[in-house]
Amino acid sequence: MNFASAQSYLLGLINEHASRRSPNRLDRFRAFIAEPAKTRVLCFISAYLVGGLEGHYYPELYGPDQVNVAHTVRVAKENPDIVRGIKAHAEIGGASRWGLDVIKLGKEIARGAGLPLYIHLGQLWPEKEGTHIDPDELVRELVPLMDEGDVLAHPFTRHPGGFISTETGDVHPIVWAALERGVTVDVGHGSHFSFDMARQVIAAGIKPYTLGADMHGYNVKIPNAGDDRSANPFFGVAPFNLTNAMSKILHLGMSLNDVVATVTSNPAKMLGMADTIGTLAPGREADVSVVEILNGAFELSDNSGVSVTAAKMIVPVFCLRAGERFVASSPLVPPAVEKIAA
Repeated sequence: MNFASAQSYLLGLINEHASRRSPNRLDRFRAFIAEPAKTRVLCFISAYLVGGLEGHYYPELYGPDQVNVAHTVRVAKENPDIVRGIKAHAEIGGASRWGLDVIKLGKEIARGAGLPLYIHLGQLWPEKEGTHIDPDELVRELVPLMDEGDVLAHPFTRHPGGFISTETGDVHPIVWAALERGVTVDVGHGSHFSFDMARQVIAAGIKPYTLGADMHGYNVKIPNAGDDRSANPFFGVAPFNLTNAMSKILHLGMSLNDVVATVTSNPAKMLGMADTIGTLAPGREADVSVVEILNGAFELSDNSGVSVTAAKMIVPVFCLRAGERFVASSPLVPPAVEKIAA
């Protein structure tokens, strides 16, 4: 099977949903990553001047004093070819320190730049000592700030502050209201994905619009890694990549057509590039991912310790980028191992 891929989404968004670049370092991102890359690499600028510095170890670097609205809007407008959105976090650790101030500034940046705002859901940092934030209330305050085209990420998060209310055990009513007015949903698999939460959200009738892999150095198995990465807020051990994540939502009941759309036509629309990529059609760039769908009994796991046995596994074979062929040979692609019957 082959399908047209929004390569910018498959590879640019692979690192925390479009490479969370700091506006202070965008020139280096362009010079050392985007321009030399064989693939098309885009980014969503982090609302924080420090970007994803050291994997978000230091929450004090992510407060409102570390946001410069005018500077970030200017950088986004000066680089429209690679900047496709703005990224910020809505989680209880940050809210215990500065409320929703950073989110409001992020929204101001997004509006000023004419770009979508991509919001991380689910706890990232510990709450500030002596405080307690109600994750349900945080979601209730956040969602009204979002507009059509903005993105809610990590709907299936295993951390507090996702789509499932801690009060009722059901999907937040205000999430439904956001979806009705055009806010979209990105899986943002990473170390956040939970089979239990995903089943519940999908059973309620919510299907993700896009499937960001959220792969980065703290949640993939790096060969011969000598450093201890387990203290990082984004640490994860369950093996995955984008096609592995596709296999998971296929197993959870989404149709193959809908799964394919989450990594092709839908992200192309979200990136404002539907006239260039995302479908196989005359006049479009020859960006094609060729995958194989294996039949068997494959074990898939999340970082909550839950494993499932899937009857189908999607694996990458090769891709064409503007017609140039690249074989899927990365050591970060987990092997499709069939489960041995007891």
